[in-house]
Amino acid sequence: MTSPLYPLILTQVLISALDFSREFDDIFYGKRARRHRIMTKIEIDNERCKGCGLCTLVCPHALIGIGDEMNGSGYIFAKWESNGKCTGCALCAEICPDIAIAVWK
Repeated sequence: MTSPLYPLILTQVLISALDFSREFDDIFYGKRARRHRIMTKIEIDNERCKGCGLCTLVCPHALIGIGDEMNGSGYIFAKWESNGKCTGCALCAEICPDIAIAVWK
């Protein structure tokens, strides 16, 4: 037999989780995001990059693209657009097979 307080406790837990989710979204994506933005910098080693494009696929804000120039090995390398929207998730650095990307927070 379940306690009559169980549905009440479960409801309170769900409301707390929703409040936290709203607060998180407001801080990182809402009006207060500009004040609390994490300053990140991505460095792409042009000589190591082979232009595979994996980093362009995983970037959630599409800030990385394939450039127009070639490096010393004859590969067209990736470029990062630094417009302040980078969250520093480092997915690009994790997926890079050539270890050509460094993310600085």
